Amino acid sequence: MDYLVDMPPSECLDSATRYMVNKGYSIDSRTETSVELSRNPEIGAGLGCLILLSVLFTVGISLVVLFLVLIFFKWKATIIAAPGPGGETRLTANSSIEQTRKTLQNWVEEELGDRAKPLTT
Repeated sequence: MDYLVDMPPSECLDSATRYMVNKGYSIDSRTETSVELSRNPEIGAGLGCLILLSVLFTVGISLVVLFLVLIFFKWKATIIAAPGPGGETRLTANSSIEQTRKTLQNWVEEELGDRAKPLTT
């Protein structure tokens, strides 16, 4: 998702960081022009029941696999904000996980609103 935003890059990153941290993400790294965030995946009731059933029938192997996934697999988001044309900020926000992309889209709509104009490439 690429945008031109009518605010400084540091304010874009501050806004994104606040929003994402409030949604359960943690900051992995931050520079002057980017922030990387992550969070553990959510386990819904359906998945929880499936895991419980598989644990009962596989003598705990599924439980070990679940713990490994929760430890090593994260939902990651990357936000890059750099000076753009005309004093605006060129903002790129992305993730390989659909749920995280939706959270980033919600951030842009709720926090940046009309100040963010989508870029078409």
